[in-house]
Amino acid sequence: MIRKKLLGLGAVLMLREGRFNTLAAEGLFGSGRLEERTGGALFDALAFAASQNIDVTIMSVRGGDAAGERVALAIEKAGLFDHSVVFLDRTTPNATELFDAEGRPVAALSDTALFDLALPKQLRRSRARDAVVYADAVLFDTSLPPAAMEKLAGLAATTPLYGLALTTGAAARLKSVADRLDCVFLDEDGAREFAELAADASAAELASALADKGFKRGMIFGKGWMLGFEHGAAFEAGTPEDSAFAELDRAKIAGAILTRLIGGDTLLAAFQTAAG
Repeated sequence: MIRKKLLGLGAVLMLREGRFNTLAAEGLFGSGRLEERTGGALFDALAFAASQNIDVTIMSVRGGDAAGERVALAIEKAGLFDHSVVFLDRTTPNATELFDAEGRPVAALSDTALFDLALPKQLRRSRARDAVVYADAVLFDTSLPPAAMEKLAGLAATTPLYGLALTTGAAARLKSVADRLDCVFLDEDGAREFAELAADASAAELASALADKGFKRGMIFGKGWMLGFEHGAAFEAGTPEDSAFAELDRAKIAGAILTRLIGGDTLLAAFQTAAG
């Protein structure tokens, strides 16, 4: 059996999660713990796809520091073909989130300027063009600037193109390529903002509004539920959320659904498998 080929373009970075042991007052130091891992929604989705007998290639950028070496090792361990570019004089992109003792967000900081600077340049290289041509499907995230997404959509004119926007506000960056996406994966807040709907709008109204904005089909992840829409139909199911980095579980579900779509399933069939 010929293995399908999936190409992923976007962010792989160091993620840090800090949690205070007590309810620290604003501006004061507090004891706690800090956990670090290599990841990002794109990496997590691609890693799952690679575990399902799909040949996965990732194109990203990173620095020439120790964090970059950890990213490279994580990509290798996940079984991905690494076509990323290393900038020896740059710091590997990273993101840090702080939570209080009850799990409420306190602050977040991201250092991801390298993606905006360097990812568009990679799409102008012949290696990127060739990788898109030979892929059976392409997945990208919103670390690509909109102009780079449009460039990618042009390169993938005959290749199924999937968009990943699992952080609040990220969906807006997909506006210029919405009608080119075979399927989109969104978080609820970003989806409602993109659709210009209030928080009390029904799931069916949300799916319909997103279709009107150009999305053919997609998956939306909310707090404890997920919603799929395809060909004017909407389908909903609950899903557990037990991680402070909620996108980790969502990205794996997106990877599972993406794997089924690449294999020829409808979104409904893929959704039912993920929800079951």
